[in-house]
Amino acid sequence: MREREHLAQVDRFIAECKNRIARQRDVIASAFQKGRGTEVPVSMLRVLEASLSAFEGHRLLIVDRQKKHGAAIVHHKAGSANAFLPCRKAF
Repeated sequence: MREREHLAQVDRFIAECKNRIARQRDVIASAFQKGRGTEVPVSMLRVLEASLSAFEGHRLLIVDRQKKHGAAIVHHKAGSANAFLPCRKAF
């Protein structure tokens, strides 16, 4: 999978996770209003928030890789003696 595809995928994961967090907050509010226990729904909310944080961290890594890869390509095009060699990175 290419970097752009990874970025699009993680953006979808982030959006879905935010939607699930919003729904989970509604579940918690409803349970609280009905006098039901909120320990399990709150625990689930914390897991979703941790997942969101992980996805956002992963997104930052992808963007950072794109920046580094783009800088390497620009460097090769700028007149490097080996400009004809492809710029490769291990991902």
